Amino acid sequence: MSTASYRKIFGGAGLVLALLLALAGNALAGAGPHAPAPTLALSAVAASVQEVDLSWTVSASVSGIATYVVSRDGQALATLDATTLAYVDSSVQPSTQYRYAVEGLDAAGKAVLPAGNAKAKTPAEPDTPDTLAPSEPEDLAIVSTARGNLLDWQDSTDETNVTAYLISRDGKKLAIVNSATLSYLDASAKTGTTHRYTVEAIDVKGHHSRQASGQGRRQAAMQLPLAALFEAPPAAAAPAAAPTAAYAAQLTRYPYLTDVVSSYAAINWATDRSGTSGSVKWGLVAGDGSCNPSNSVSATRTALAINSVLEYQWKALLTLAAGTQYCYRVFLDSTDLLGTDAAPRFWTQVPAGSAQPFSFAVFGDWGATEPSGLTGDNPDQANLMSQIASSGVRFALTVGDNGYSSGSQENYGDLLQSGPSLSAIFGPQFWTVAGASIPLFPAIGNHGLARSDTNHPHLLNWPQDRAVVLSGGRYAKECCLAGTSTSYASAWYAFDAGNARFYVLQSAWADACTPSAYECDYNEHWAPSSAEYQWLENDLAAHPNGLKFAIYHYPLYSDQKSEAADTFLQGATGLDGLLNRYGVNLSFFGHAHIYQRNLAPNPITGAGSISYLTGGGGAKLQSIGENPCGPYDAYGIGWSNTSSQGNACGSAPAPSAITQVYHFLKVSVSGNVVTVAAIDELGNAFDVQTYDFGAAMPTSTPTSTPAPTSTPAPSSTPTPTQLSFSPSADVQVQDNKPSNNYGTLGTLELRNSPQKYNDYLKFAVTGLAGTIQSAKLRLYVVTAGTAGGSIYAVSNNYLNTSTPWTETGLNWNNAPALAGTPLQTLGAVTAGTWVEFDVTAAVQGNGTYSFGMNTTAPRGNVVYNSKEAAANQPALVIQLAPLVPTSTPTSTSTPTNTPTSPPLPTNTPTDIPTATNTPIPVPPIFSDDFESGNLAAWTSSAGLAVQSTTVHAGSFAARGNTTIGNTFAKKTLPASYANAYGRLYFYLGNYSSQVNLLRFKTAADGSIAYLFVDTSGHLALRNDVGLQTYSSFNTVFSGEWHKLELHAVITDLSDLTEVWLDGVKINALSVTDDFGSLGVGRFQIGEVQSGRTYDVVFDDAFFAIGAPVAIPTSTPTSTPLPTSTPTSTPTDTPLPTDTPTDTPLPTDTPLPTDTPLPTDTPTSVPISTPTSPPTNTPTSTLLPTNTPRPTNTPKPTKIH
Repeated sequence: MSTASYRKIFGGAGLVLALLLALAGNALAGAGPHAPAPTLALSAVAASVQEVDLSWTVSASVSGIATYVVSRDGQALATLDATTLAYVDSSVQPSTQYRYAVEGLDAAGKAVLPAGNAKAKTPAEPDTPDTLAPSEPEDLAIVSTARGNLLDWQDSTDETNVTAYLISRDGKKLAIVNSATLSYLDASAKTGTTHRYTVEAIDVKGHHSRQASGQGRRQAAMQLPLAALFEAPPAAAAPAAAPTAAYAAQLTRYPYLTDVVSSYAAINWATDRSGTSGSVKWGLVAGDGSCNPSNSVSATRTALAINSVLEYQWKALLTLAAGTQYCYRVFLDSTDLLGTDAAPRFWTQVPAGSAQPFSFAVFGDWGATEPSGLTGDNPDQANLMSQIASSGVRFALTVGDNGYSSGSQENYGDLLQSGPSLSAIFGPQFWTVAGASIPLFPAIGNHGLARSDTNHPHLLNWPQDRAVVLSGGRYAKECCLAGTSTSYASAWYAFDAGNARFYVLQSAWADACTPSAYECDYNEHWAPSSAEYQWLENDLAAHPNGLKFAIYHYPLYSDQKSEAADTFLQGATGLDGLLNRYGVNLSFFGHAHIYQRNLAPNPITGAGSISYLTGGGGAKLQSIGENPCGPYDAYGIGWSNTSSQGNACGSAPAPSAITQVYHFLKVSVSGNVVTVAAIDELGNAFDVQTYDFGAAMPTSTPTSTPAPTSTPAPSSTPTPTQLSFSPSADVQVQDNKPSNNYGTLGTLELRNSPQKYNDYLKFAVTGLAGTIQSAKLRLYVVTAGTAGGSIYAVSNNYLNTSTPWTETGLNWNNAPALAGTPLQTLGAVTAGTWVEFDVTAAVQGNGTYSFGMNTTAPRGNVVYNSKEAAANQPALVIQLAPLVPTSTPTSTSTPTNTPTSPPLPTNTPTDIPTATNTPIPVPPIFSDDFESGNLAAWTSSAGLAVQSTTVHAGSFAARGNTTIGNTFAKKTLPASYANAYGRLYFYLGNYSSQVNLLRFKTAADGSIAYLFVDTSGHLALRNDVGLQTYSSFNTVFSGEWHKLELHAVITDLSDLTEVWLDGVKINALSVTDDFGSLGVGRFQIGEVQSGRTYDVVFDDAFFAIGAPVAIPTSTPTSTPLPTSTPTSTPTDTPLPTDTPTDTPLPTDTPLPTDTPLPTDTPTSVPISTPTSPPTNTPTSTLLPTNTPRPTNTPKPTKIH
């Protein structure tokens, strides 16, 4: 019997069932005129970074085996007796591929049959500690047949990756399967015996989830008729061809579009690390269809590892014209990455307020490989991506759960790698097919939400910079929400397309939250006092006209028993009530892997808008209506994986094939008339509905209509025009270095004491046609402060000249004066939020405008992103009064060749630190507290003097006070260490040059990496092998002792660093990069370079193997600790018997308390859980404060 026939009968479990039955000697699977050759089938599953599980089966016809010999990479590991069919290899290393073989030998040592072979690659160590177990496997079902007991379940989630599932029977281990395998046939179950089964998930670090359990009793007779077993499967359309290998070998993710809002677009792609410069060339599609991509814009890059393969993720931000078609090509250095492939084409967003018809796609719960987990493929999802690509939609949105099972970079994958749970989104047959021309706006779901990566995959892979800025939304990784100590992604924003506004919302939480994920989500996101609720209400009030669509994850209504309706979203005080009060027309959500259209108004509550549950995007499907179908369910379909049958609710017929359940929604908008068509993976439309949202409430339940009608659209209501301008220049100036220019920094810092830092921004405003209602300067806060600063309108010229100031020429001495009354002064600001300065009084029309900022808060420095930041750059947002109503789209200015957002310099990351408990180091290989009174413990030294005036502890410390540099001490270590940890205390005095502090070197004295304080007073990391500099905005204050720690892991496959300053992990400097292949053989403090001026004191130097261990302690430490559990804690190193304790810092020392922002994704970490949004969060930026709240929008009339 073919595997296709098994897939027809058993759905997603069919392939694994066919193979397992064949291995068990099932006559149906192996029947034929000749007996099959005897085989030994070997399976190897990398269950964690330290374990590979082997199991094998042997053809029933084989006899005479006395022993099995297990080998790895040609070397024997073990010899086992003939009754043992499994082996656990616990001597493996992370990020390593192994080749295994198992031979069956007779008593004389001769092979009885050919050896079984298998390969397994262990996962990489997570870039931040994995401390949590995976969630319990969902929806476990056990069906008993004559062929065995079939177990079927849904994915677990984890903060890093689920790697495997452990299946036990009657308390004993039965099997381990890989993470993409979501079913298992126990063909060895005894007929007539009831067995108890458990399934538990395993993650990268070997943590086990809670067990899902159930019982099964193998039956004595075949339940399915033989005719059904051999019935041919329905013909399925072949997936569309993915881009061929005509592209360059360096390209690892095909270019794809995000953030196509207003007149902007973001183009994203990934490459290997053979180049260091990325760019996009783009051009306008001419009337004759030709296109010459001759304009160029630079891209920013972020280092990432996919299945231990080191790559760069690239992003280019384009400023174009709305409603226009363009083509583009992507480059690595000078290499055209698309090779001979045609230049992709796309349309920028439909201009806001336009009556132009358009369509968009909605889908969700996708990014999964074949549920059997054996091939790394998923033809259903591939078919669906092909349908979306050819659907003609302008853009697409998802309702969340993008990448199974954990939303990891491995789940997202690339063009080159395939396998279980690998490359399920950016594989060549998946989003690659559609993404080059169709922009995507994904909502975030529970799968992947709580990931611990420094750069959260959702935020990094799907950047929406301009959409977030223009709507005042949030796109950040934040710690300690809802009373937890874990970092979660926050992602919500809005954008306009034609006469509609789209709300991409966050309604999701980590599965392990108690009392329930639904309740935790409500408390954090949808309680009326929450930040997202208040942002949404303000934005809805500011946009009373036009259509409104809401997109989120948790289901408002669902007839799936395991992913049931989220009752916390329902009711007047929940999300549903908020959407209804402001007349949102349609809601789209997912979570349950079914299709379900819900009535409006709801028969139970008498309220509610029309809603769609669309969870059939590619992940394993689920049944519908196992509990009674709800009265709100107008049309719903699902699929049972255990019975291989469709099921239905409402007026829907039960599907006859699994291909009828995988689907997306095509939503067509023409004026106020909206048509929603569900389209399955073969291109068949079903449950097509058309609504007229300009008419009165229908008097009867809408019924389906075969196609959209040609009802003319009414003229659109005029809406205000909103324009956003990026700064042409922004600069930080400092009174302690009055001649220095800091125009290329990625941040803008305000400081009043002990030094004064001011900031300047300049904007070129063009294309205004109308009355200015408001002008707001929007800045993203990366370090909180007690005062947000004051803003002034200043001269466009250098001080006392007629020469315009420039970004690379401005300094403290020549900066325009900050005089007169400030336009606005802000109070305390919160990290990870946007703030607004009202500069309406200064902006009179088209022209150039400059603004200066300062602060008078004592030592309460605040840091904002500059235009050089990778994301969330400053913006001047101007709101124009609506023009006279017209059905003609508003004109858009012609784009220029000059990008408005220059790429992020490689030495300016946008991170802030995560508060953690103080790490306690392991026993040292080398240490020196200088209490000997000399430097004899070091191999060599120069320029350092051991003194007793300034010390950290004890009586002595080493000082380097120089105007010529060359003050250092080196220690040659007894060996070279691939896992190295160094610690140092230092006291910084006066300095006018870079101050190098701690360095790791090879045994041959080659520099690997070092930590230093730059001339702006910020801590930074230099990778001397990869020639990369990573900077932070963590200020190192002079006149205080600081504790500095560096952990480096150097392997052939994946290298990383971790850095702590005063017990706080600095994620900007904790990076994955190429640090070479040689371990640390020398430990150095200070610097050998000459020509530098500084005064620095070193004490208590320390070197050991491995990372430190962080544990809570009541002993005072060098950093004030948050009350919550640490979120970034190095692990896996034994504690010493004598635990050192650090001397506390002075109580007036302000330390950052915010969580690291990834390179492209800002994050923030409040110390305590917020109960209301920050006071500086804008409540409305688009309308005057007297804008009335809307009354309920008339319900739609159904068009037949």
